[in-house]
Amino acid sequence: MQKNDSGGLRMSILNSATVYYGVANLTSLKNRGYNIDSLNDAEKSRLIYLTHHLGLKNADLFIQNAIEEDEARMLLIAQVGKTSAERRCQREGSYVEAHREWLIYYIDNHINLYNYYCLELTKPPMQEDAYLKLTIAKL
Repeated sequence: MQKNDSGGLRMSILNSATVYYGVANLTSLKNRGYNIDSLNDAEKSRLIYLTHHLGLKNADLFIQNAIEEDEARMLLIAQVGKTSAERRCQREGSYVEAHREWLIYYIDNHINLYNYYCLELTKPPMQEDAYLKLTIAKL
């Protein structure tokens, strides 16, 4: 294989690895007892991003709403900085809730299924987008 001028081969390999990693994380969640097979692709995309963002262990804890306060504090500070994390904690009442609300909002507003449709190839009706809270509730 030859690399083209735009780095297409490198990007293709990276995209393939990303898809493989995401599917492997869904399989791991399924092996932990989650009902992954009942989810549509939009819902699965939310969980793939959740596991990408937190890692499998913390994603599992997030789904169970079992991330501990110190871990949630560290994760939130890493994402939004100390000052913003402290403000969010005061507003939500704990770092656990502040991190949870921030991450749900972030995923729901950055993973938009409609941005990935190829309108020339996709025929209506298009699948509806998903929301992380609703996806977690289905598990």
